[in-house]
Amino acid sequence: FLVCVVLAAIGVVILEPKLAVRSRRKPPFYQGKIRVLVDGSGTRFIYRTGDSNTLWSGYVRYQETKHLFLLFVSKAMYRAIPKRALSPEQISQLRDILQQRISPAS
Repeated sequence: FLVCVVLAAIGVVILEPKLAVRSRRKPPFYQGKIRVLVDGSGTRFIYRTGDSNTLWSGYVRYQETKHLFLLFVSKAMYRAIPKRALSPEQISQLRDILQQRISPAS
């Protein structure tokens, strides 16, 4: 019995993070093309299954990485915009808008 409990505990520790990663890939919400509209009032992410509007005041910070713009709606939750989907001009424009509207990550 003790062996089963130990194996179950090990399975949870080892498998749970992998299952969490897989579970993000499966929901239809995360599949397909995503359109992002940015204007003076905020952003609109349009998914195959619906859309999400966020005013600029709804973002707590942003971060720019080599490949992404991350727009944080809380300390740990963000919306990602991949740079590969943007032209160099669009990257520059988005960077300017984010600098004006949201505090950068420290």
